[in-house]
Amino acid sequence: MPFKSPYSFNDDSQDSKEIKFLLELEISKIQFTHHALFSRQHVLDKRLLQLYDKYKCRQDIARTKMLAGRLEALRNAKDTLVKVMAEENNKDLLENHENRLHRYKTEIKETRAQRLLEGKSDRSLVSNILETWRDLKKLRERQEYIVTSTKLEIIVDDHDNTEEWETEFNRLVVETLEEMGEKNIETNIPKVRDQVFSILSDSLRSPGEPIITFIMSKIEPTSEDSITAKDELQRRLTLSKYSIWFDVIFNGHIVCESTLLPIDDSFSVDVNQKFVVEIHQWPNTLSLNIHCENLSSKNMFTKNPIAELYIPFPLSNTTLDVVDIENLEFSCFGNQSFQNAGVGSGVEFKVFPEDMETQCLYTSGEVLCKAGWGTFNDKVLCPPENYFNRIYSQNTNIFSTKTEKILSLMNDLHPDPNDPNNVSFFEALKNVDEEMVFKMNSKFSVNIYKKMLEFCSEEELDSNPRLKLLKLRDRGEIEFRMAKAVPLKEWLIPKDIFNEFENRVATSELALEVAGLGPLETSRIWGRYSVIKLYDKILKQCKLGNRNKIARDIIVEDTVPDIGTLGLTFMKMFQPKRPLRPKRKERKKIPVKSLSGQEIKVVINVMRAFEVPVRKNSDMMMGDIAMIPVQPFIEISFKNQTSRTTTAEGSNPTWNQDLQLIVRSNSVDLCPNEVQPIDDCIHINMYDEIVIDILEDGRTRETNIHQRLERHWLGSCVIPISALFNSSQIEGIFQMNTPRHLLGYERLVSNSESSHYRNSTFLSLFIMVQPPLHHPEPIMERLDCSESFNFERYLEYWSAEGAKQFPGRPVKTLVIHCSGKSVCVTRFFRPLPLPVISEDVPNTTAEMVARFVSLIPVVNSNVLLIGRFDVWLTGDVSLIINVLFFTYKLSYIFLSGIHIFKLKWITDNRVLRKVA
Repeated sequence: MPFKSPYSFNDDSQDSKEIKFLLELEISKIQFTHHALFSRQHVLDKRLLQLYDKYKCRQDIARTKMLAGRLEALRNAKDTLVKVMAEENNKDLLENHENRLHRYKTEIKETRAQRLLEGKSDRSLVSNILETWRDLKKLRERQEYIVTSTKLEIIVDDHDNTEEWETEFNRLVVETLEEMGEKNIETNIPKVRDQVFSILSDSLRSPGEPIITFIMSKIEPTSEDSITAKDELQRRLTLSKYSIWFDVIFNGHIVCESTLLPIDDSFSVDVNQKFVVEIHQWPNTLSLNIHCENLSSKNMFTKNPIAELYIPFPLSNTTLDVVDIENLEFSCFGNQSFQNAGVGSGVEFKVFPEDMETQCLYTSGEVLCKAGWGTFNDKVLCPPENYFNRIYSQNTNIFSTKTEKILSLMNDLHPDPNDPNNVSFFEALKNVDEEMVFKMNSKFSVNIYKKMLEFCSEEELDSNPRLKLLKLRDRGEIEFRMAKAVPLKEWLIPKDIFNEFENRVATSELALEVAGLGPLETSRIWGRYSVIKLYDKILKQCKLGNRNKIARDIIVEDTVPDIGTLGLTFMKMFQPKRPLRPKRKERKKIPVKSLSGQEIKVVINVMRAFEVPVRKNSDMMMGDIAMIPVQPFIEISFKNQTSRTTTAEGSNPTWNQDLQLIVRSNSVDLCPNEVQPIDDCIHINMYDEIVIDILEDGRTRETNIHQRLERHWLGSCVIPISALFNSSQIEGIFQMNTPRHLLGYERLVSNSESSHYRNSTFLSLFIMVQPPLHHPEPIMERLDCSESFNFERYLEYWSAEGAKQFPGRPVKTLVIHCSGKSVCVTRFFRPLPLPVISEDVPNTTAEMVARFVSLIPVVNSNVLLIGRFDVWLTGDVSLIINVLFFTYKLSYIFLSGIHIFKLKWITDNRVLRKVA
């Protein structure tokens, strides 16, 4: 809302500088209901006062008596209606009387339950007051001094209520039996009477029990000179150093500040100050920051307030003369303790040492204040009334809200139209018809403050990129399943992060990949995608993605330092800063499943080489001048990436260079399969760099340079990338594959004894992966099993016994079916029907079956689903999706062979029978 000068709304004034908007705030009193310096007597005294205030409030309302009168009236009306129905002969009137009787019974039951509940609350409140007063007197007698001035006077009235008790008891028994009879419940009269007696004893005054009332009075506390307890004297001394003050904050800015006000032993401060705020902005917030300061210590509450209390703005044209004092509560959840009789704040304590239960109270209190607008020449200096109208929605209709609530209340309570207390209900609904209510309901929302309390709209929630990213990760989408460290700010999230997901959802990946391919390639790609979907389904069903964690992924354990570790720490001070052979530190390993969206860097440190062949004619080209015999360099390649070192010199060169390769998977499989299925290798080649002068005119040699660089291959070695998956680092000296005879090169002859077997070139390498990887541990979580419980337990027992006898031969008893449930492995061991090789071949031999199975495409097993979590596919499913796991090829051939031998056995038996 644009800012407008407050004087622009005062059209009647001639001099705008004399008129201002003024907000007046009057603070009367600040009373603590608990403070850190409360003694145990203060705690019991405040509890007693709170219970007494609640008792007086309930006595003034007299809800129990009101419900008792209403219950008596309903019972009389019911008895009268029963008599009328006995004499009525008209069927229509009789039906109306029955409906009315049913309504009376329902209201009697509800009113009776409310009366019993209110009576139980009254008796419980009286019991708590007596118990608290007893504890307070006991504590005063034990401490031999009185801190508070509260005294409770108990008035006992011996009024006999035996007749009322028996009447209510008999009525309740009869009504309970009637209700049980209507519900066709078997009645046991002695049991019902016992239950009714127990209920009435908890809610109503028993026969012979007196009426107890309370009156609160004051007594004189013990003077400080008469107290000898040191902890109480220290508490009073500490309390005398405390003061309280507060700030008045308008629209987030401090506009007024009170003086320091001392706290007395009653923990109440009489402020009686009025603060006037001149308003030049639209009023948004008005609050109090309450501070409690120790004058002898500047580090207690000097900076942070103990509580911030928001004060509502007064309505338009409301001044301090007409507004009532409001009682606003505040609280503080800070912890504070003292070494005196104070119980502290946020600290557990016991009122008596022998108590079993402990208490924990926090600083809290009440502020008595009122707010209004200032006046000048009988004119209220407040913002215009239309400002307050802008706060609420234009579609808000307060009358419709009240009308709807009144209608709902009348339908539930059925108020008596002859009761004077219900006149306001019927006056409000006198001119309201059904059409008006329908129009109001069509335009009005039930909660008039809904739009004010809305955090944001649905459109903003749907367009929020961070919320969308969190939802997709929780849903388990492949692109975001392993996403970590989601940024807190929306602008930190890349705008194109959802492009891959949206393209996958909008377009079928399978259709894009098989476009333009033949039927054989299409079938194989479709089978691979079917396996991916199967894994994805099982992972979502079993919720294994987030459960595959080990202890070191969650808990970081640090050893407790001892004398040995301290000694090593001091010894490191005398060690050389740059040792000749530094030790490599072990890095933290990351599970393979956490690599989604990350790159795997392979860092190869090429250190040195030995026994590199040299050129034969290197020394003859320049006569006596010794030329460099060889200039080797190392080049590494992986797929389409290459990297090389600088050129070294001599047959034993040294590089000590780091070369990097980025490993990315071409597989579209799940994240755990993105590293291990890579079957490529890192190729390391050694070349000799030769500079050839191709300048034809020797006369221009001093001014022109025309050369060509050539490389001659000297040797190579191959390192599988899968070796880095099994070991995060590889270090050693590798023998390079070199031909026995290199044209134009020779090896330097050494006179050492070991020169006869040094006919190869060696390369010293150190290879590591960033981040380091390690195998995920096998998941041994129990899934839903299709077998019976006893059979499942027997399979687990058999597997455990087999593992004890043959530790190196694990045998699977339970495997996962494609449905996501574990089944016994023997369910898969059934003869498979022989495939139809060709119509021209009538009989299928074992060799044909083996050849047929060998042609089925093979896929790798999922890394996460290791051991008992391997997914087993039946033979017909494998043939449908045209995919077979590598470990199950032999099983497939074996099961097909069983069918062949079975057919052969049946045929031989038939021949023998015919011969016989």
